[in-house]
Amino acid sequence: MSATNTDTPNQKTAPTHNAESSAAVAAASKGDLGGIDFRQMVDGMPINVLTCDLKDFKINYANAASLATLKELEHVLPCSADEIVG
Repeated sequence: MSATNTDTPNQKTAPTHNAESSAAVAAASKGDLGGIDFRQMVDGMPINVLTCDLKDFKINYANAASLATLKELEHVLPCSADEIVG
């Protein structure tokens, strides 16, 4: 006797997308997070986030986690962590 099993353990299923989830992703990519400020969200992340101006590559933003990490590395940086932005 053999049993037929249609489910395979490594079977991958494609993620389902609907108009609502696509609209949410599009809105988030434009910075519209339904009342949540994008900067507030990034400020609270526990990972280092730095952004720079693409014209001159000057750092224009560092979140709190980045500044804390840079403070620990000040002894090898050419400036203080507080001077990194700008």
